[in-house]
Amino acid sequence: MARALEAAGAELRTGVGVEALDASGDGVVVRWSGGESRCDAAVVAVPGSVARGLAGLPAPVVEWLAGTRSAATATLALVLDRPVDADYFGLSFTRKEPPGDRLAAVCVEEQKRVGLVPAGQGLLVCYPAPAVAGSLAAAPPAEVLDFLLPAVERVFPGARAHVVRAKAYRLPDGIAVFYPGYARHLARFDPGWLGRKLALAGSYLVSPTVEGAVRSGEAAAERLLRAA
Repeated sequence: MARALEAAGAELRTGVGVEALDASGDGVVVRWSGGESRCDAAVVAVPGSVARGLAGLPAPVVEWLAGTRSAATATLALVLDRPVDADYFGLSFTRKEPPGDRLAAVCVEEQKRVGLVPAGQGLLVCYPAPAVAGSLAAAPPAEVLDFLLPAVERVFPGARAHVVRAKAYRLPDGIAVFYPGYARHLARFDPGWLGRKLALAGSYLVSPTVEGAVRSGEAAAERLLRAA
Protein backbone atom coordinates (compact mmCIF):
# COMPACT_ATOMS: atom_id res chain seq x y z
CA MET A 1 0.00 0.00 0.00
CA ALA A 2 2.81 2.39 0.85
CA ARG A 3 4.55 1.79 -2.47
CA ALA A 4 1.30 2.27 -4.38
CA LEU A 5 0.59 5.55 -2.61
CA GLU A 6 4.09 6.87 -3.25
CA ALA A 7 3.84 5.86 -6.92
CA ALA A 8 0.65 7.91 -7.10
CA GLY A 9 2.47 10.98 -5.76
CA ALA A 10 1.66 10.75 -2.06
CA GLU A 11 4.17 11.76 0.61
CA LEU A 12 4.28 9.33 3.53
CA ARG A 13 5.61 9.82 7.03
CA THR A 14 5.86 6.63 9.06
CA GLY A 15 7.04 5.92 12.57
CA VAL A 16 5.51 9.06 14.08
CA GLY A 17 2.54 9.37 16.41
CA VAL A 18 0.22 12.26 15.64
CA GLU A 19 -0.53 14.25 18.79
CA ALA A 20 -2.61 17.23 17.66
CA LEU A 21 -4.63 18.76 14.84
CA ASP A 22 -5.25 22.44 14.21
CA ALA A 23 -8.03 23.27 11.76
CA SER A 24 -8.48 26.86 12.89
CA GLY A 25 -6.70 28.41 9.90
CA ASP A 26 -6.62 27.86 6.16
CA GLY A 27 -6.23 24.08 6.08
CA VAL A 28 -5.22 21.61 8.77
CA VAL A 29 -1.90 21.43 10.61
CA VAL A 30 -1.03 17.91 11.78
CA ARG A 31 1.49 17.88 14.63
CA TRP A 32 3.67 15.16 16.11
CA SER A 33 6.65 15.21 18.42
CA GLY A 34 9.36 17.13 16.60
CA GLY A 35 7.42 18.03 13.47
CA GLU A 36 4.26 19.10 11.72
CA SER A 37 2.69 19.12 8.28
CA ARG A 38 0.07 21.37 6.74
CA CYS A 39 -2.62 19.97 4.44
CA ASP A 40 -5.86 21.14 2.92
CA ALA A 41 -7.93 18.62 4.92
CA ALA A 42 -7.40 15.57 7.13
CA VAL A 43 -9.05 12.21 7.70
CA VAL A 44 -8.56 10.92 11.24
CA ALA A 45 -8.42 7.18 10.46
CA VAL A 46 -7.58 5.67 13.85
CA PRO A 47 -9.68 3.82 16.45
CA GLY A 48 -12.12 6.01 18.36
CA SER A 49 -10.23 5.36 21.59
CA VAL A 50 -7.10 6.80 19.95
CA ALA A 51 -8.84 9.68 18.18
CA ARG A 52 -10.30 11.07 21.40
CA GLY A 53 -6.77 11.56 22.74
CA LEU A 54 -5.78 13.93 19.91
CA ALA A 55 -5.63 17.58 20.83
CA GLY A 56 -7.53 19.98 18.59
CA LEU A 57 -10.67 18.00 17.81
CA PRO A 58 -13.93 19.90 18.46
CA ALA A 59 -15.37 19.36 21.93
CA PRO A 60 -18.62 17.66 20.74
CA VAL A 61 -16.52 15.15 18.79
CA VAL A 62 -14.31 14.35 21.78
CA GLU A 63 -17.40 13.93 23.96
CA TRP A 64 -19.00 11.58 21.44
CA LEU A 65 -15.79 9.58 21.00
CA ALA A 66 -15.79 8.91 24.74
CA GLY A 67 -18.66 6.54 24.04
CA THR A 68 -16.64 4.38 21.65
CA ARG A 69 -14.90 1.23 22.82
CA SER A 70 -12.27 -1.06 21.41
CA ALA A 71 -10.75 -4.40 22.35
CA ALA A 72 -7.29 -5.84 21.87
CA THR A 73 -6.74 -8.71 19.49
CA ALA A 74 -4.09 -10.46 17.43
CA THR A 75 -3.90 -12.12 14.04
CA LEU A 76 -1.51 -14.78 12.83
CA ALA A 77 -0.25 -15.00 9.24
CA LEU A 78 1.24 -18.29 8.04
CA VAL A 79 3.18 -18.50 4.78
CA LEU A 80 3.17 -22.04 3.37
CA ASP A 81 5.48 -23.65 0.83
CA ARG A 82 2.49 -24.68 -1.28
CA PRO A 83 -1.06 -23.44 -1.89
CA VAL A 84 -3.78 -24.59 0.47
CA ASP A 85 -5.99 -27.38 -0.85
CA ALA A 86 -9.21 -25.37 -0.65
CA ASP A 87 -11.60 -23.83 -3.16
CA TYR A 88 -13.00 -21.20 -0.76
CA PHE A 89 -11.67 -18.01 0.82
CA GLY A 90 -12.64 -18.31 4.46
CA LEU A 91 -14.14 -20.40 7.23
CA SER A 92 -15.76 -19.30 10.48
CA PHE A 93 -16.16 -21.52 13.55
CA THR A 94 -18.64 -21.79 16.40
CA ARG A 95 -17.30 -20.81 19.79
CA LYS A 96 -18.28 -23.86 21.80
CA GLU A 97 -16.07 -26.61 20.37
CA PRO A 98 -12.63 -26.98 18.73
CA PRO A 99 -11.27 -25.31 16.73
CA GLY A 100 -13.68 -22.48 17.61
CA ASP A 101 -12.46 -22.36 21.21
CA ARG A 102 -9.21 -20.93 19.85
CA LEU A 103 -9.95 -19.82 16.31
CA ALA A 104 -12.77 -17.56 15.15
CA ALA A 105 -11.94 -17.70 11.45
CA VAL A 106 -9.21 -18.53 8.96
CA CYS A 107 -8.77 -17.04 5.49
CA VAL A 108 -7.05 -18.66 2.50
CA GLU A 109 -5.57 -15.57 0.92
CA GLU A 110 -4.57 -17.09 -2.43
CA GLN A 111 -8.29 -17.64 -3.04
CA LYS A 112 -9.07 -13.93 -2.63
CA ARG A 113 -7.58 -12.76 -5.91
CA VAL A 114 -4.90 -13.78 -8.37
CA GLY A 115 -1.45 -12.42 -7.56
CA LEU A 116 -2.07 -11.69 -3.89
CA VAL A 117 0.18 -14.62 -2.89
CA PRO A 118 3.32 -15.59 -4.85
CA ALA A 119 2.82 -18.53 -7.22
CA GLY A 120 3.46 -21.87 -5.57
CA GLN A 121 2.90 -20.60 -2.03
CA GLY A 122 -0.03 -20.43 0.35
CA LEU A 123 -1.02 -17.83 2.93
CA LEU A 124 -3.38 -18.37 5.86
CA VAL A 125 -4.55 -15.48 8.04
CA CYS A 126 -5.91 -16.70 11.35
CA TYR A 127 -8.22 -14.78 13.69
CA PRO A 128 -8.41 -15.89 17.33
CA ALA A 129 -11.66 -16.55 19.17
CA PRO A 130 -12.98 -13.54 21.12
CA ALA A 131 -12.45 -15.29 24.46
CA VAL A 132 -8.69 -15.55 23.90
CA ALA A 133 -8.00 -12.58 21.61
CA GLY A 134 -7.15 -10.17 24.42
CA SER A 135 -4.63 -12.48 26.07
CA LEU A 136 -2.96 -13.25 22.73
CA ALA A 137 -2.61 -9.52 22.04
CA ALA A 138 -0.34 -9.34 25.09
CA ALA A 139 1.53 -12.60 24.43
CA PRO A 140 4.93 -13.00 22.74
CA PRO A 141 4.65 -13.92 19.03
CA ALA A 142 5.92 -17.46 19.65
CA GLU A 143 3.08 -18.06 22.12
CA VAL A 144 0.51 -16.81 19.61
CA LEU A 145 1.87 -19.31 17.08
CA ASP A 146 2.01 -22.20 19.56
CA PHE A 147 -1.56 -21.55 20.71
CA LEU A 148 -3.24 -21.13 17.32
CA LEU A 149 -1.31 -23.62 15.16
CA PRO A 150 -2.95 -26.74 16.68
CA ALA A 151 -6.37 -25.25 15.87
CA VAL A 152 -5.24 -24.52 12.31
CA GLU A 153 -4.12 -28.13 11.98
CA ARG A 154 -7.60 -29.33 12.91
CA VAL A 155 -8.86 -27.47 9.83
CA PHE A 156 -5.91 -28.19 7.53
CA PRO A 157 -4.21 -31.41 8.72
CA GLY A 158 -0.47 -31.36 8.10
CA ALA A 159 -0.28 -27.58 7.70
CA ARG A 160 2.48 -27.31 10.31
CA ALA A 161 4.94 -29.15 8.06
CA HIS A 162 4.47 -26.59 5.28
CA VAL A 163 4.86 -23.37 7.30
CA VAL A 164 7.93 -21.43 6.14
CA ARG A 165 7.19 -18.18 7.92
CA ALA A 166 4.85 -17.02 10.67
CA LYS A 167 4.10 -13.50 11.84
CA ALA A 168 1.85 -12.38 14.70
CA TYR A 169 0.21 -8.97 14.55
CA ARG A 170 -0.82 -7.72 18.00
CA LEU A 171 -3.33 -4.88 17.93
CA PRO A 172 -4.16 -3.08 21.20
CA ASP A 173 -7.22 -1.38 19.65
CA GLY A 174 -7.91 -3.93 16.95
CA ILE A 175 -11.66 -4.44 17.33
CA ALA A 176 -14.41 -1.85 17.51
CA VAL A 177 -16.88 -2.99 20.17
CA PHE A 178 -20.56 -2.48 19.27
CA TYR A 179 -21.95 -2.87 22.80
CA PRO A 180 -25.70 -2.89 23.62
CA GLY A 181 -26.99 0.61 22.93
CA TYR A 182 -24.10 1.58 20.66
CA ALA A 183 -26.37 1.85 17.62
CA ARG A 184 -28.24 4.68 19.39
CA HIS A 185 -24.93 6.32 20.28
CA LEU A 186 -23.77 6.01 16.66
CA ALA A 187 -26.96 7.66 15.42
CA ARG A 188 -26.15 10.73 17.52
CA PHE A 189 -22.89 11.39 15.70
CA ASP A 190 -23.02 14.53 13.55
CA PRO A 191 -20.21 14.89 10.94
CA GLY A 192 -20.96 18.61 10.91
CA TRP A 193 -19.23 18.90 14.29
CA LEU A 194 -15.93 18.47 12.43
CA GLY A 195 -16.31 21.37 10.05
CA ARG A 196 -15.34 21.29 6.38
CA LYS A 197 -11.69 20.23 6.73
CA LEU A 198 -11.80 17.25 9.07
CA ALA A 199 -13.42 13.81 8.85
CA LEU A 200 -13.34 10.66 10.94
CA ALA A 201 -12.91 7.16 9.54
CA GLY A 202 -12.98 3.78 11.23
CA SER A 203 -15.03 0.64 11.58
CA TYR A 204 -16.61 2.10 14.74
CA LEU A 205 -18.58 4.44 12.44
CA VAL A 206 -20.16 1.72 10.26
CA SER A 207 -19.67 -1.88 11.43
CA PRO A 208 -16.88 -3.74 13.27
CA THR A 209 -15.50 -5.30 10.10
CA VAL A 210 -12.85 -4.62 7.48
CA GLU A 211 -15.64 -3.73 5.08
CA GLY A 212 -17.00 -1.24 7.62
CA ALA A 213 -13.60 0.42 7.91
CA VAL A 214 -13.25 0.68 4.13
CA ARG A 215 -16.74 2.11 3.74
CA SER A 216 -16.11 4.72 6.42
CA GLY A 217 -12.89 5.78 4.66
CA GLU A 218 -14.74 6.19 1.38
CA ALA A 219 -17.43 8.24 3.10
CA ALA A 220 -14.82 10.46 4.77
CA ALA A 221 -13.06 11.14 1.47
CA GLU A 222 -16.35 11.86 -0.28
CA ARG A 223 -17.35 14.32 2.43
CA LEU A 224 -14.10 16.28 2.23
CA LEU A 225 -14.12 16.33 -1.57
CA ARG A 226 -17.67 17.70 -1.61
CA ALA A 227 -16.60 20.45 0.78
CA ALA A 228 -13.47 21.37 -1.22
